[in-house]
Amino acid sequence: MPRPVLQPGLRPRFELESPIQRDTLTKEAAMRLKEPHCPFDGSVLHDHLWVSLPRAKRRLWSPVLEMRLEEEAGTLRVKGQFGPDPGAWTLFMALYAFTLLMAGLGLLYGSSQWMLDQPPTGFWVLPASGVVLALLHLTARKGQRATSDQMQELCQCVGELLEDLESRERNN
Repeated sequence: MPRPVLQPGLRPRFELESPIQRDTLTKEAAMRLKEPHCPFDGSVLHDHLWVSLPRAKRRLWSPVLEMRLEEEAGTLRVKGQFGPDPGAWTLFMALYAFTLLMAGLGLLYGSSQWMLDQPPTGFWVLPASGVVLALLHLTARKGQRATSDQMQELCQCVGELLEDLESRERNN
């Protein structure tokens, strides 16, 4: 079983295939996450798994791994996606939305001024919004680099779980 390989992006992703049954994986993952010595926090709900670091090790940008499990023709497809804590992600997306809203309003206001033969000062919001969007994007990238070791740790956990289950299935 190959280890997960991250595809770069705002929310890095990976995809794995395994011959394991979805129910087997969800039951085993739920059991391991409940063990007292488990190095991760997480939850399992139907065909979704969420895994994160324990509260003591988390930082603002610490990743949360969400995995969706899809069964097709006897093959289990594990689709993983990393993102920050949902609270941090919501704040990040709200800042993006607010900045885009301000850019739209600046464009609208500047266009109105221009049509009225006034100095189009509203257009100054556009480059400012571009700078804010670029800063938000760079901040997200910096956060990903700062927590890449944590993402690899979570990927390793998933890879080991799948390897254990596959070897158990081969031995039975």
